[in-house]
Amino acid sequence: MLRYLALGLAFVLIVAVAVYDGVLNHRWTANTEAEDYAELIEEHLPAEIGDWKSVKYEVDDTILRVAGAVGYVSRSYKKDSTDEAVKVWLIVGPFKHVIRHTPDICYPSQDFRMMYRPETYQFDAGVDGKAQFLTSSFEKRGEMRQRVFWSWHKPSDSGPIDWVASTSPRDNRQMYAGTPALFKLYFTTLQPQEETPPESSPANEFAKVFLPVINELILS
Repeated sequence: MLRYLALGLAFVLIVAVAVYDGVLNHRWTANTEAEDYAELIEEHLPAEIGDWKSVKYEVDDTILRVAGAVGYVSRSYKKDSTDEAVKVWLIVGPFKHVIRHTPDICYPSQDFRMMYRPETYQFDAGVDGKAQFLTSSFEKRGEMRQRVFWSWHKPSDSGPIDWVASTSPRDNRQMYAGTPALFKLYFTTLQPQEETPPESSPANEFAKVFLPVINELILS
């Protein structure tokens, strides 16, 4: 009798967890918050910001589904006066998927070698909130080395916009758990074959014009 009771309780627990996960990740309902933010960034993020003009890149539906992107922006912003370029990958979607598939996981799966463990990097972007990203560089035979910066933002009803990423994946999961509309932002730049510090990346100058714009857009 106790055996059947234990099995019954285990079944109820499994169903309860499945239902909770389904509700949390909008498996049966529309994720209206993420959909609203998706429309916002896709329709209103400027293609030209300061001296930087962009080219748009379409992304395969399979990649978007794996990334959990309800909405996305994939562009390369180039500064004509210097030919410096920064590729932007910005998505919004439910926590469960958006927190995953970071460059330290995805790049090695595409035959890139990560040069060192991700470290935190703070952009001096002149914004009220935090601009704390993770960064590392990646190389692949026959291609130029790339430096990637990445971070997340959890929308709130008050306070400044904070982009925060920790070197601890567990801390990131705990920080953003359950967020229905989690933003993830990448800045990717090319760099010489020899290792250069993140301070030398053109992403620093670009962040000074891009972050104020995206932060204001999210708050609107």
